[in-house]
Amino acid sequence: MCIVLMNVAVVTEGTSIAENVNLKIAGTTISSITKEDLSTTEGDVSINGTGRLPIPGLINAHTYLAETLSEAKRCREQKGVASVEHLDRIGAFSVSALAAHCVYVNSDDMCLLADKKVRLVHSPQSNAKLASENSLVSMMLENTVTILLGTDGAASGNGSNTMEKMRMAALLKKGLSQEPTVPSAEEVLQMATVNGTSTLNEEYRDS
Repeated sequence: MCIVLMNVAVVTEGTSIAENVNLKIAGTTISSITKEDLSTTEGDVSINGTGRLPIPGLINAHTYLAETLSEAKRCREQKGVASVEHLDRIGAFSVSALAAHCVYVNSDDMCLLADKKVRLVHSPQSNAKLASENSLVSMMLENTVTILLGTDGAASGNGSNTMEKMRMAALLKKGLSQEPTVPSAEEVLQMATVNGTSTLNEEYRDS
């Protein structure tokens, strides 16, 4: 018996999203991904997944989100909504999700992320090197979003020294916002330790 998911969205090799494709699942294997009609035999199950994003194995989702201004503009031009709302519409937040960067978001986006319990990965040194605006740490904290501290890769962050990233996270936002207490040392320490540990432990339990 096969399961056929009709009219779903999938992430392509170029990290763009192809919509209205059909998936055939045989056992635990995706055997076919196509825009053509998939024939079914007796006993097959056909499911209409219009507008949904299948996540194989129901594993936790991880994505870069609203990292650059060009990404934010492209999503609005192509989908008519912001990146955060688009991912929510296709079901990306229907499982436990991690969203990295989240630089170009507004208060509505942040409320949605908080409501969906999406954990955010803050990568201040990478954002600075790539000339992205600093992510809105104070807004994240106000919306009680769980924030993890990310080192990103050496190519975009010049190394993976956690202590160095903690120092950058503590100082960069203060300089940009002229708020000497945001984020506090305690909040940065929690981003780098407790929040990351609890998230990874949850992922291992779900795997």
